[in-house]
Amino acid sequence: MNGRRSTIASARVTEPSLGAWHSIRVVALGPKIQAYLNGTLLLDHSDKTFTAGWLGLWTKADSVTEFADLEVTGTVVK
Repeated sequence: MNGRRSTIASARVTEPSLGAWHSIRVVALGPKIQAYLNGTLLLDHSDKTFTAGWLGLWTKADSVTEFADLEVTGTVVK
């Protein structure tokens, strides 16, 4: 909020294997956010505080990460 990074929800995952590609999917619809890793739903969260905002990709400083085939779809807010 207000230009600062904040965590609104999190999920514990088994550390993904190194050197392999993984699929991340995030669905944000109104106050509901769902997050998937390799097709498995890991997060299902509702928070009426966040109904609009920006999309960002972030990794920890000590990780080696590549993003490919990034696709963002949605509807224009009127």
